[in-house]
Amino acid sequence: MGPNKLDHVLTPPLGKVGWDMIKTMTALLAGAALLAMGAGAASAATYVSNLEYQGASGPFSPVFGVVTLTELGDGKTIAVNVHLTSPLTLIINTGSKEPFTFSTFGAVDVDLDDAYTHVDAASGLTYRDYYDGGRGSWTNTPFGTFTNRINCCEVVEVDKGKHGDPDTYHIAEEQGGGHGRPGDLNFTVFDAAGLTFAGAGAVIDAGTGRVVTPGTGTDNHFFSNGGGWWFAADINDSGTGNTYAVAAKDAFGPLGCTADCGPPDPCLGANPPPSCGGGGQGGVPEPATWALMIMGFGGVGALMRRRRSVFG
Repeated sequence: MGPNKLDHVLTPPLGKVGWDMIKTMTALLAGAALLAMGAGAASAATYVSNLEYQGASGPFSPVFGVVTLTELGDGKTIAVNVHLTSPLTLIINTGSKEPFTFSTFGAVDVDLDDAYTHVDAASGLTYRDYYDGGRGSWTNTPFGTFTNRINCCEVVEVDKGKHGDPDTYHIAEEQGGGHGRPGDLNFTVFDAAGLTFAGAGAVIDAGTGRVVTPGTGTDNHFFSNGGGWWFAADINDSGTGNTYAVAAKDAFGPLGCTADCGPPDPCLGANPPPSCGGGGQGGVPEPATWALMIMGFGGVGALMRRRRSVFG
């Protein structure tokens, strides 16, 4: 028996059915790989910053509120939630301070939920609890200036002939502790060119997740001002009647990540990859990974059954 015949016996030809099976399995494996990549792209990094300073004093415990920022999977949008610890605490507009302030390196689009705008049936007045106060130089004493503000407590009155012009809108801000608005305050910040929280090249403590130094590049990101303040808010404690400004000086991101690598941010979740400063430890595979593995095992089993049927 010549070598060619021996090879033919040990490795029988697959034929059309065998090749079709291989093509099918290849397509399935490619689909599973895309699924795994898509699952990774949809992940989101979350940062937390505590409103725990009142004036020059602090940090206080319990904190006055918590600002949570979630980088969405598109690499362009960050969802912001401002939660006040006490249900009696309100965000206010005193006129001398700003209701809520933050800073971004470049211009951003701010979008608030339509639920913050409502019409009073009895008076016909339109109330805007929260709205985008625009980009500029906003001072929240004693915490310095910020580039962006969320304003509150606005009343819009359609003239309806009351002041002579039926098409005129009169806008007034309800100022003072008695006109505060409760949390939660939710809004999104967007930049079509890309947006992250800490910025490319930011230094993040791998043990605590604390953002030690924001990024210094020209990519758009949040940053703390010259005094080290990330956020500031003007609030009223309805329980005591006191009004004061509070602020956040620290921000904490994913543990184990020492740099924010920019959009799309690979420093996501509890196990960032080594390429972004994480440890890259092993763990339980994600669903997409399981799908890839199962399809692979299935393909091997199918080919083995095909081989046995040829010998049989």
